[in-house]
Amino acid sequence: MTRNFDKQKLKEFKEFKGGPKPELMEYYKEMNKLLRAVREAIAKRHKQTVPEIAEATGYPPHKVYFAINALRKYEHLEMIDKSGDYPKFAFKE
Repeated sequence: MTRNFDKQKLKEFKEFKGGPKPELMEYYKEMNKLLRAVREAIAKRHKQTVPEIAEATGYPPHKVYFAINALRKYEHLEMIDKSGDYPKFAFKE
């Protein structure tokens, strides 16, 4: 894949289409903060449940569960223990 492009045409296109909407940018900022907080909470204490991570981060459990599913799909997070009421999650070694 080459990176040969006309800078003037790209500038004209950006002016024509405009940038992303502020609401969309705010959504992505919030999602990145959530994912970062969940990653840090799991890294500090391995093998945590969703309620434990929610308590550590201050986010509601449904948002933490959303973040955990994203991390399981795109990063190396796995379900470790299913024995209790809630499964425990940790990063793969």
